[in-house]
Amino acid sequence: MNSKSISLCMIVKNEEQNLERCLKSAAGVVDEIVIVDTGSTDHTLQIARPFGAKILESPWQGDFALHRNQSVEAASGDWILWMDADEELAADSGKIVREAANQSGAQGLRLVVRNLQPEGELCRYLDLHITRMFRKNVNHRFEGRIHEQITPSILRHGGQVEDIDAIILHHGYASKTAQGNQVRYARNIALIEEALSETPDDAYLLYQAGAAYKSAGDLARAQQRLQKAAQQKQNADLGSEVRTDLFMKLAQIALSKDDYADAAKYARISLEAAPRNVIARYVLALALLFNGKYGAAYQEFLRVKKWGADALGNPQELETVLAYCRKMMDSKN
Repeated sequence: MNSKSISLCMIVKNEEQNLERCLKSAAGVVDEIVIVDTGSTDHTLQIARPFGAKILESPWQGDFALHRNQSVEAASGDWILWMDADEELAADSGKIVREAANQSGAQGLRLVVRNLQPEGELCRYLDLHITRMFRKNVNHRFEGRIHEQITPSILRHGGQVEDIDAIILHHGYASKTAQGNQVRYARNIALIEEALSETPDDAYLLYQAGAAYKSAGDLARAQQRLQKAAQQKQNADLGSEVRTDLFMKLAQIALSKDDYADAAKYARISLEAAPRNVIARYVLALALLFNGKYGAAYQEFLRVKKWGADALGNPQELETVLAYCRKMMDSKN
């Protein structure tokens, strides 16, 4: 079997603090690096050149999909792996990526994107399966000015997408730099709201608006947008990873407002598509606990312990909660 080639495709701007880490993680895994730079004024391009990157300079046009597609069109690999500069391929994942490129019969591959969380969140990280590799094909193009997607074009042309266990670490949410703070959120919110002014009932844009507002700390607007997204008829077509995250975020917001009934409701909907989503599972367990349903909470905390204790970062705290649930269950017997 001939080895299939992989092109790493990226769009960047002023990423001197992140880019080297990303490119080092992919070196030796990919056969080609294609970078579309949308106007860097720092040392981003100087960092990229020693890696042999093919660099295209394209002024920012307010459209992420457009620039993603520029990188894809310039690539020569059999497969496209797309990443952002604030990400890195986990150490043991290169072999998985290469094997999948050579052996998979799918048109797209969903990698685990491990979103490292800032201090104060329920978990240290959140894992989501997202299509990050796909075969180079004229029909496979990104869609969406903001939070662009590749999966719809793959599925629309009859392609299959399958999961692999390779992990991409995403540092952006935990970062203290502009890529992880209010500057980023303000930019994204402006782009999304502009798009929503044209299609106000677009479920995906409403979801992305809600996610951006939540990251920015505006829970009232986040809840409004996310609830509207959940009410749209086409929300069932959003895809499992989006629906999982949409209802997980609604569950988190409800929990923060001590609305335990809605927190449990939304968490269960999130878990329908992704039973091992540790944050949704943990929110459900907490909502049941605070609602006095100790037996049900105990079972959910056990599932959290089995599937995601590492993500919590404090195993002893989980043991304390389990012990409390057992105590309350025994007191009722």
